[in-house]
Amino acid sequence: MIQYHGDIALSSRGTAFISQASGLPNVKDPAFSKPKEDENSTTDWAPWGTDNQLPKTMLADIENCGVLISAIDGKARFGLGRGAKPFKIISTKEDGTEELEPVNDPEINDWLEENDFFSACYGWLKDMIGFANYVARFKFNNKGDKIGLVMRDDISQMRYQKMDDKGRINKVYISSYWDTVNTMDLKNKYAIEIPLLPNIGPSTYLENIPADQRKAKEYAFTGRVPSWMRNYYSMPTWYAAKKWVDIAKGVPEMKAAMFQNNIRIKYMVTIYNTYWDRVYGDEYQSYAPEKKAELREALYTSIDTFLAGSDNAYKSVFVPGNYDPISGKTFSDIEIKPIEDSTKQGELLPDSAAANSEILFALMMNPALMGADTPGGPYSGGAGSGSNIREAALVQVMIQEFERQQIGRILNIVKRINGWDKDIVWRFPGLVLTTLDTGKSTKEVTTGG
Repeated sequence: MIQYHGDIALSSRGTAFISQASGLPNVKDPAFSKPKEDENSTTDWAPWGTDNQLPKTMLADIENCGVLISAIDGKARFGLGRGAKPFKIISTKEDGTEELEPVNDPEINDWLEENDFFSACYGWLKDMIGFANYVARFKFNNKGDKIGLVMRDDISQMRYQKMDDKGRINKVYISSYWDTVNTMDLKNKYAIEIPLLPNIGPSTYLENIPADQRKAKEYAFTGRVPSWMRNYYSMPTWYAAKKWVDIAKGVPEMKAAMFQNNIRIKYMVTIYNTYWDRVYGDEYQSYAPEKKAELREALYTSIDTFLAGSDNAYKSVFVPGNYDPISGKTFSDIEIKPIEDSTKQGELLPDSAAANSEILFALMMNPALMGADTPGGPYSGGAGSGSNIREAALVQVMIQEFERQQIGRILNIVKRINGWDKDIVWRFPGLVLTTLDTGKSTKEVTTGG
């Protein structure tokens, strides 16, 4: 069976045929309708968001929402385990369980170590979870016969070139200045341009470029979460809970403003003029204003020191009183009244808890993993026994398979170009929690890729 991709034809046996003519005989590219958003843009690149600043907006949401940034980081760690490792499949059981043999190849181990591939994988996982897109950059050695470098570029700084008339995207642009780059002249000054590998048949494409033309050359490889009505950039699942993210960000700001601006007075102390006459007699009226102010300050300080602080809690206050036989009322020189705090304890916290749960739901992460599944808590139902956490962790590891497969694609390109053993597969070993009756707290698992 032959599949055609432009001027390249791929057989089911892995053979590639390249036509040096402008096209293959009797073969047409699939019908293609240019994206509508291209009509409203005059630049060579496809804007990400209406103003090309959507990644910057999303990043501000992520970095200022504790539960969101922690959940993205946590999901990346669940998917990563101990990183991508080379294995060979010895056998596969009927249930799909694999018997694996580790591959100890010094060249592969050195390549993974020199490229700090573990950190790159962590970055790609965060990119896919946080932005639903990722970009990898391949660089050939000086001979052009092997890929010497694979690095992860910041996905928020990547933009696709617009599709050509046949629906192909041939380049990507990387820039730290998308907030100011809005013309082609600025693009040439502040952005780097990298050829983009086709998403189908990337290894075949590279193999058919002569080594002398690949010397020290760079190529980009991108991927994104499959979506709908998105011609260039997919949207992450958490963005469906954007309004909840705004609430989760807003509650701490409102709480901080309340603590900063609220007036919290515990007591109101009234000192009547009769106190001064009683204590200092008729001489008080002849005191200079400075002397009277000094006496008042000393009394205020004494009362405040007596009432404030944990050491003075539950003390009794004694003040002299008088009885007026004419009115039949009692009165005192000093009156101390406690002021009730009208602030509602825990105000807005239920809203914050609900927002946290909704954000985690959008990310397909069980709140139990973030400590939000306590008995009686919001949206809870867990018993708090630990089983919910163990099961949630196992599910989280399983549902990261898509992201691991994307990293496996990157490594498979390197494997094929660099001539590594074709039977190598990439797996992500890791640890998961177990029940105590197994005799140990964790066990080793190896997930796909």
